[in-house]
Amino acid sequence: MKKVFYSVLSLPLLFSVGGVSASAGLAYPNLAGSRYCALRSTGVDYDTALHQSIQAGWDRDYIDTKVIKDGKSYHQSTVDMYDYVEVMCPEYLDE
Repeated sequence: MKKVFYSVLSLPLLFSVGGVSASAGLAYPNLAGSRYCALRSTGVDYDTALHQSIQAGWDRDYIDTKVIKDGKSYHQSTVDMYDYVEVMCPEYLDE
């Protein structure tokens, strides 16, 4: 699940939520992570929880930066959201 979480969040197409251009980004990764954990804890499936949590933290004016982690390029906000989920609800990473 960890690899799936990162790979899904790093897809540029996913970062066009609601028709917003790819220059927008996940400006509030902790909010998104919190929403993801809350939704998953109530039984919401992975895809729906991920989509809704990204929408919660989305800002069409935010321009995300890229970082290298484990030799791969990710958006900084993706790493931050993942780190939040890993600490607050890690049980949803290994399903």
